[in-house]
Amino acid sequence: MKTCRFIDRGALGLVLFILLQQTSSHAQSILIMLGTSTNTIVSVNLLTCEQTPVAPGLSMRIGDFWMMPDGTIYISGGMPDPPYHSQIFKYDPVTATTTMEFTLPLAGSGSLYGLTDSTLLWQQNGNFYIYNINQNTATLVGTQSGLNGFSEMFEYNGNLYTNHPNGNIYQITVSPTFSSQLVTLFPTPSGPLMGICNKVFGPVNGSDLFGELDVSTGNYNALCYGDFIDSGFYSWAPDPLNASGPLCDCTSESGSFAGPPLLTACSLDPIPLQHNGNQLLDSDDDLVFVVWTYDYSATPDVQYNILYTYTDPIATFIPGLMQTGVIYSIMAVAANELPGTVDFTEPCADFTGSYRRVRWSQSPTVSFSGAPIICGNGSCQTISATFTGSSPFSLTYQVTAGGNTQTFTQTFNSLTGSFQVCAPAGYSGPLTVNATNLVDGNCTCGN
Repeated sequence: MKTCRFIDRGALGLVLFILLQQTSSHAQSILIMLGTSTNTIVSVNLLTCEQTPVAPGLSMRIGDFWMMPDGTIYISGGMPDPPYHSQIFKYDPVTATTTMEFTLPLAGSGSLYGLTDSTLLWQQNGNFYIYNINQNTATLVGTQSGLNGFSEMFEYNGNLYTNHPNGNIYQITVSPTFSSQLVTLFPTPSGPLMGICNKVFGPVNGSDLFGELDVSTGNYNALCYGDFIDSGFYSWAPDPLNASGPLCDCTSESGSFAGPPLLTACSLDPIPLQHNGNQLLDSDDDLVFVVWTYDYSATPDVQYNILYTYTDPIATFIPGLMQTGVIYSIMAVAANELPGTVDFTEPCADFTGSYRRVRWSQSPTVSFSGAPIICGNGSCQTISATFTGSSPFSLTYQVTAGGNTQTFTQTFNSLTGSFQVCAPAGYSGPLTVNATNLVDGNCTCGN
């Protein structure tokens, strides 16, 4: 009996049966501030998804806000009834009181961005003002048509941007003179964005799921569920008390992938990963590639079940851990080096926002039955073949009689079939039947 198989390849890494809460970004805590639909400002740790009230029970509708280094929060709000004036409020965290500071006779949604310890850039209905906190004045510095709806200002790579729900994103320059320019640096977002430490965050496809946006691919790396959509507006600001901490000090980057989003192979074949090689590693870092699946039982936290770790950008099928026909995801991880893998829990571990999906199909097999011992003078014997896999099967086999070998190829349209082998004229004795290649509807087994 002959079965066409490969010898199983050796493992490339360390098997991990762990549940890993996805961190994707750096540091022990990544804090953002958000205004909820209940007129409450909360601090959200994107690594733990924990929400902490910062300014609960505000009386005004929150359009946008900014926290100053001393903890004071300035809020862009508005009157829900005519004449729909826009206003700036100040929330004092010591006394937990809110005061109205400034009124602008202009309707529309607004956004705030801190320029200095005493000035805020205030966007109101396409008009940009510099609000001076000490002088309590708002000076018009520029306009941008098309921003007559809600927009959010965010920083990325040292530049300031504002985005609109229609997908347009403008780069804003304030000094020495105001200017705005439509840019295509970012993929069309599914909602307003916020930036901190050269990372961009936002809602995933307009849902309550919040994640990090991979600027190069447009993919979101899911982080937390929360009240990000119910309010109908989005209000984020980085917590300045945390922004200068370990988050911005981490430099590890795991890089990104190229190629098609779904890669396929037979279970006996490796799948090469087209990693772009654009990782950024500290002196004690290493880069690994992990196969993972979602763990939905941990909602609202987003957790990944890591099945296997590879030290090279090649994935192989691991029997007992993986199943054929199932789609798995592979991401790159940059973190402190450990023997055979990396420290997934270290504060500056970076999990790529770009990933690829892989799927293995069952490699076909064939087995023969029927003893090919025949008399000479060209007599023949019927050999039965049993296949596994997906028909049709193209089988290449060799028949050896003494020192004479002949090669045949035959197609079978079902899981069982038969063929005849015949002895050469003048030869009697055993014949050897050997399968050298087998191709089914998905895979190839052999040479």
